[in-house]
Amino acid sequence: MNINIKQEVIDAHIIENYENELKGISIFLHEGIAQNLYAVFNHLQYLQQHIVDKDDRSTIDDMVILMKRTIEDVRVLSNDIHPFSHKGIGGALTTLLNSFSKKHNISIHYQEIGEKQRLPLLSELIVYRTFKDLLTMVTLHSPPLRIKVTSFWGEAVEIDVELTWDNQTTFQHEKFLLDILGFEKKLKLVGGAFNVTSPFDPTKVVNLLIKMNVR
Repeated sequence: MNINIKQEVIDAHIIENYENELKGISIFLHEGIAQNLYAVFNHLQYLQQHIVDKDDRSTIDDMVILMKRTIEDVRVLSNDIHPFSHKGIGGALTTLLNSFSKKHNISIHYQEIGEKQRLPLLSELIVYRTFKDLLTMVTLHSPPLRIKVTSFWGEAVEIDVELTWDNQTTFQHEKFLLDILGFEKKLKLVGGAFNVTSPFDPTKVVNLLIKMNVR
Protein backbone atom coordinates (compact mmCIF):
# COMPACT_ATOMS: atom_id res chain seq x y z
CA MET A 1 0.00 0.00 0.00
CA ASN A 2 1.29 3.45 -0.92
CA ILE A 3 2.50 5.25 2.22
CA ASN A 4 0.37 8.34 1.45
CA ILE A 5 -2.77 6.23 1.00
CA LYS A 6 -1.98 4.34 4.22
CA GLN A 7 -1.63 7.63 6.12
CA GLU A 8 -4.96 8.85 4.70
CA VAL A 9 -6.67 5.65 5.90
CA ILE A 10 -5.17 6.12 9.38
CA ASP A 11 -6.24 9.78 9.45
CA ALA A 12 -9.78 8.86 8.40
CA HIS A 13 -9.94 6.17 11.11
CA ILE A 14 -8.78 8.61 13.80
CA ILE A 15 -11.34 11.20 12.69
CA GLU A 16 -14.13 8.61 12.70
CA ASN A 17 -13.30 7.46 16.25
CA TYR A 18 -13.11 11.06 17.43
CA GLU A 19 -16.49 11.88 15.90
CA ASN A 20 -18.05 8.77 17.48
CA GLU A 21 -16.90 10.04 20.88
CA LEU A 22 -18.44 13.44 20.14
CA LYS A 23 -21.67 11.72 19.12
CA GLY A 24 -21.83 9.95 22.49
CA ILE A 25 -21.31 13.22 24.35
CA SER A 26 -23.95 14.94 22.22
CA ILE A 27 -26.55 12.24 22.87
CA PHE A 28 -25.78 12.29 26.62
CA LEU A 29 -26.27 16.06 26.74
CA HIS A 30 -29.50 15.99 24.71
CA GLU A 31 -31.16 12.83 26.00
CA GLY A 32 -29.70 12.76 29.52
CA ILE A 33 -28.80 16.11 31.04
CA ALA A 34 -31.31 18.19 29.05
CA GLN A 35 -34.17 15.81 29.94
CA ASN A 36 -33.25 15.91 33.65
CA LEU A 37 -33.15 19.70 33.56
CA TYR A 38 -36.54 19.72 31.86
CA ALA A 39 -37.98 17.61 34.70
CA VAL A 40 -36.68 20.17 37.22
CA PHE A 41 -38.11 22.94 35.04
CA ASN A 42 -41.58 21.34 35.19
CA HIS A 43 -41.43 21.16 39.00
CA LEU A 44 -40.38 24.81 39.19
CA GLN A 45 -43.34 25.77 37.03
CA TYR A 46 -45.63 23.84 39.38
CA LEU A 47 -44.22 25.74 42.37
CA GLN A 48 -44.54 28.98 40.42
CA GLN A 49 -48.30 28.45 40.13
CA HIS A 50 -48.87 27.57 43.79
CA ILE A 51 -46.58 29.88 45.80
CA VAL A 52 -48.40 32.84 47.35
CA ASP A 53 -45.55 34.72 49.05
CA LYS A 54 -44.33 37.50 46.72
CA ASP A 55 -40.63 37.19 47.62
CA ASP A 56 -40.63 33.42 47.16
CA ARG A 57 -42.60 33.80 43.94
CA SER A 58 -40.06 36.29 42.59
CA THR A 59 -37.21 33.87 43.36
CA ILE A 60 -39.01 30.99 41.62
CA ASP A 61 -39.74 33.22 38.60
CA ASP A 62 -36.03 33.94 38.25
CA MET A 63 -35.18 30.25 38.58
CA VAL A 64 -37.71 29.30 35.89
CA ILE A 65 -36.18 31.81 33.47
CA LEU A 66 -32.65 30.62 34.29
CA MET A 67 -33.58 26.95 33.92
CA LYS A 68 -35.28 27.54 30.57
CA ARG A 69 -32.20 29.36 29.26
CA THR A 70 -29.92 26.58 30.57
CA ILE A 71 -31.95 23.88 28.79
CA GLU A 72 -31.73 25.82 25.53
CA ASP A 73 -27.97 26.29 25.97
CA VAL A 74 -27.43 22.56 26.61
CA ARG A 75 -29.39 21.61 23.49
CA VAL A 76 -27.51 24.15 21.37
CA LEU A 77 -24.22 22.77 22.73
CA SER A 78 -25.36 19.21 21.97
CA ASN A 79 -26.11 20.19 18.39
CA ASP A 80 -22.82 22.05 17.97
CA ILE A 81 -20.81 19.08 19.24
CA HIS A 82 -22.40 16.60 16.86
CA PRO A 83 -25.25 17.90 14.66
CA PHE A 84 -25.85 14.55 12.97
CA SER A 85 -27.17 12.92 16.13
CA HIS A 86 -30.53 14.51 15.32
CA LYS A 87 -30.48 15.48 11.61
CA GLY A 88 -28.70 14.87 8.30
CA ILE A 89 -26.24 17.09 6.47
CA GLY A 90 -29.00 19.32 5.02
CA GLY A 91 -30.62 20.02 8.39
CA ALA A 92 -27.23 20.49 10.05
CA LEU A 93 -26.18 23.11 7.47
CA THR A 94 -29.52 24.94 7.81
CA THR A 95 -29.15 25.15 11.60
CA LEU A 96 -25.52 26.24 11.32
CA LEU A 97 -26.28 29.00 8.80
CA ASN A 98 -29.23 30.36 10.80
CA SER A 99 -27.12 30.50 13.96
CA PHE A 100 -24.17 32.05 12.11
CA SER A 101 -26.38 34.71 10.50
CA LYS A 102 -27.88 35.79 13.83
CA LYS A 103 -24.55 35.79 15.66
CA HIS A 104 -22.61 37.84 13.09
CA ASN A 105 -25.48 39.85 11.56
CA ILE A 106 -24.61 38.64 8.05
CA SER A 107 -27.23 38.15 5.34
CA ILE A 108 -27.26 34.46 4.33
CA HIS A 109 -29.39 32.85 1.62
CA TYR A 110 -29.54 29.03 1.62
CA GLN A 111 -31.14 26.96 -1.13
CA GLU A 112 -31.31 23.21 -1.79
CA ILE A 113 -31.86 21.81 -5.29
CA GLY A 114 -32.64 18.14 -5.93
CA GLU A 115 -33.65 15.28 -3.64
CA LYS A 116 -31.51 15.08 -0.52
CA GLN A 117 -29.64 11.85 0.14
CA ARG A 118 -27.57 10.68 3.08
CA LEU A 119 -23.82 10.50 2.63
CA PRO A 120 -21.62 8.07 4.58
CA LEU A 121 -21.41 9.45 8.13
CA LEU A 122 -17.68 10.24 7.94
CA SER A 123 -18.22 12.13 4.67
CA GLU A 124 -21.06 14.17 6.16
CA LEU A 125 -18.96 14.99 9.20
CA ILE A 126 -15.95 16.18 7.23
CA VAL A 127 -18.11 18.26 4.86
CA TYR A 128 -19.89 19.85 7.83
CA ARG A 129 -16.69 20.52 9.80
CA THR A 130 -15.03 21.95 6.69
CA PHE A 131 -18.01 24.20 6.05
CA LYS A 132 -18.15 25.36 9.68
CA ASP A 133 -14.39 26.05 9.80
CA LEU A 134 -14.72 27.97 6.54
CA LEU A 135 -17.40 30.26 7.99
CA THR A 136 -15.27 30.84 11.08
CA MET A 137 -12.25 31.72 8.94
CA VAL A 138 -14.33 34.09 6.82
CA THR A 139 -15.32 36.18 9.85
CA LEU A 140 -11.74 36.24 11.18
CA HIS A 141 -10.36 37.67 7.94
CA SER A 142 -13.04 40.13 6.89
CA PRO A 143 -16.77 39.49 7.47
CA PRO A 144 -18.59 39.46 4.11
CA LEU A 145 -21.64 41.53 3.33
CA ARG A 146 -23.58 38.52 2.04
CA ILE A 147 -23.23 34.74 1.84
CA LYS A 148 -25.16 32.65 -0.65
CA VAL A 149 -25.10 28.86 -0.23
CA THR A 150 -26.64 26.42 -2.71
CA SER A 151 -26.65 22.63 -2.27
CA PHE A 152 -27.09 20.59 -5.46
CA TRP A 153 -28.13 16.96 -4.89
CA GLY A 154 -27.59 14.30 -7.56
CA GLU A 155 -24.87 11.73 -8.27
CA ALA A 156 -22.75 13.99 -6.07
CA VAL A 157 -23.64 16.69 -3.57
CA GLU A 158 -22.16 20.06 -4.48
CA ILE A 159 -22.21 22.92 -2.00
CA ASP A 160 -21.60 26.21 -3.77
CA VAL A 161 -20.65 29.11 -1.47
CA GLU A 162 -20.67 32.66 -2.82
CA LEU A 163 -19.06 35.28 -0.56
CA THR A 164 -19.62 38.97 -1.29
CA TRP A 165 -17.58 41.78 0.29
CA ASP A 166 -17.73 45.54 -0.04
CA ASN A 167 -14.56 46.48 1.85
CA GLN A 168 -12.05 43.62 1.60
CA THR A 169 -8.49 44.67 0.80
CA THR A 170 -6.30 42.82 -1.72
CA PHE A 171 -4.04 41.68 1.14
CA GLN A 172 -7.00 40.24 3.07
CA HIS A 173 -8.23 38.53 -0.07
CA GLU A 174 -4.88 36.88 -0.86
CA LYS A 175 -4.38 35.72 2.74
CA PHE A 176 -7.88 34.27 2.78
CA LEU A 177 -7.23 32.28 -0.41
CA LEU A 178 -3.98 30.89 1.03
CA ASP A 179 -5.58 29.86 4.33
CA ILE A 180 -8.52 28.00 2.78
CA LEU A 181 -6.23 25.71 0.78
CA GLY A 182 -5.92 23.54 3.90
CA PHE A 183 -9.55 22.46 3.54
CA GLU A 184 -8.76 20.50 0.40
CA LYS A 185 -6.72 17.93 2.34
CA LYS A 186 -9.61 17.19 4.72
CA LEU A 187 -12.05 16.54 1.89
CA LYS A 188 -9.60 14.31 0.03
CA LEU A 189 -9.70 11.92 3.01
CA VAL A 190 -13.23 10.96 2.00
CA GLY A 191 -12.91 11.39 -1.77
CA GLY A 192 -14.20 14.96 -1.88
CA ALA A 193 -12.97 18.04 -3.71
CA PHE A 194 -12.64 21.74 -2.92
CA ASN A 195 -12.39 24.37 -5.65
CA VAL A 196 -11.99 28.15 -5.45
CA THR A 197 -12.95 30.66 -8.14
CA SER A 198 -11.95 34.30 -7.72
CA PRO A 199 -13.02 36.98 -10.25
CA PHE A 200 -10.86 39.77 -11.65
CA ASP A 201 -11.91 42.10 -8.84
CA PRO A 202 -10.79 40.19 -5.70
CA THR A 203 -12.49 42.56 -3.27
CA LYS A 204 -16.01 41.64 -4.37
CA VAL A 205 -16.89 37.96 -4.78
CA VAL A 206 -15.30 34.55 -4.16
CA ASN A 207 -16.97 31.26 -5.11
CA LEU A 208 -16.11 28.05 -3.26
CA LEU A 209 -17.31 24.60 -4.32
CA ILE A 210 -17.37 21.61 -1.96
CA LYS A 211 -18.08 18.38 -3.86
CA MET A 212 -18.74 14.90 -2.47
CA ASN A 213 -19.91 11.77 -4.29
CA VAL A 214 -23.17 10.35 -2.93
CA ARG A 215 -22.35 6.78 -3.98
